[in-house]
Amino acid sequence: DYQATSLCSKMEREECAPDCLGDDLDGIDAHTLNSMRDFLANPSAPSTLYGYKWEDGFVAPFLPCDVCILDDVLELLQPRAEQLVLDLGCGDGLVLRRAVSKCGCRVRGVELDADLVRQAHEAILSLPEDLRERVDVIHGDIFESSLWGDTVDFVILYLLPDGLRKLGPLLEPLLLEGKCVCTLRWEFPGWEKWRLGSKPGCWHVYQD
Repeated sequence: DYQATSLCSKMEREECAPDCLGDDLDGIDAHTLNSMRDFLANPSAPSTLYGYKWEDGFVAPFLPCDVCILDDVLELLQPRAEQLVLDLGCGDGLVLRRAVSKCGCRVRGVELDADLVRQAHEAILSLPEDLRERVDVIHGDIFESSLWGDTVDFVILYLLPDGLRKLGPLLEPLLLEGKCVCTLRWEFPGWEKWRLGSKPGCWHVYQD
């Protein structure tokens, strides 16, 4: 359709720097690995990461995405007012608040961490009432696709490669329906054939 054609045109115009981040290690580039080591060595880093319990069903520690990268993605995707942006693992709702504020679209987030859900709801209260009505934050497991809603137009993900890989089988039907999936920082493992474009280390956009 027109929006998909427009998106492809933007991809072609986007100047992407060559990927010089080094060799991947299980889907994580060397630059990111070094950044993660620096983060873990920082005594001021959020303590939540040190006590992270993967066995509780969480697929990634919470770390807010870069706002500049997020704005770049929203400018590229340009979701319309009637369209829905889904953020799986929405954390404190930054992606949701940014999307609804900049684009006026509908947004839905799913988050397993109850404390982050509380933070998201509190942050949403700062939005104007007409925008708050367009935001939906659900406390639940991102792998429960019944929580995603019946009509999803865009999916934005800021997850580690292993979490992306596990979500793949659930997201592929959306791709085949022509929906758009965007990952922040990490590429979606095994989705090379669907990649429309990318800015290495920043974002990757996929659509059938």
